[in-house]
Amino acid sequence: MFTKNFARGVVLGLVLLALVLPAVNLKLQYQTKNTALAAGAEPVVNTLTAEVKIEKDRRVEILEAYLKSKNSPLADSAETFVEVADEYGLDYRFLPAVAGIESNFGRAQLDGSYNPFGWGGGYVYFESFDEGIRTVAYELYERCIKLGIDTPAEIGPSYCPPNYLRWIAAVEGFMEEINY
Repeated sequence: MFTKNFARGVVLGLVLLALVLPAVNLKLQYQTKNTALAAGAEPVVNTLTAEVKIEKDRRVEILEAYLKSKNSPLADSAETFVEVADEYGLDYRFLPAVAGIESNFGRAQLDGSYNPFGWGGGYVYFESFDEGIRTVAYELYERCIKLGIDTPAEIGPSYCPPNYLRWIAAVEGFMEEINY
């Protein structure tokens, strides 16, 4: 009884671990050999084999290196980009790519606005890049993502109506450059 409950606990723990960590390859094998408990029969054999392979999530590292290659002041916010992308169901490359087309990755914006996204025509001011990232991600979630509008091609016409075809191509191109 203890062995069976222990095995179940280990399996449940590994499954929960797989749900919590984003890049976990989990391979479980559980083998039970039941035989009749007659005179001279072999005892019940339970075997549990678990292999857990955890791969480091490299998105922050990849994004930070990419933004540094663009001499972007947003490089220090790479972790925030990844966190809000996970929180709101965005591709982690989307907002940095929008910043690429809207402000040359944060290098061409109104002084002190911390608005690399051209949000509100570029006239909306944030206290920091991190606040801007969080606010724009939340607004995109509310206005688009939760309605199933989640690709640059779907978001473009409302984000940049006068020139959305060029905007879509640029955002998709920057996303491809960032890559995985």
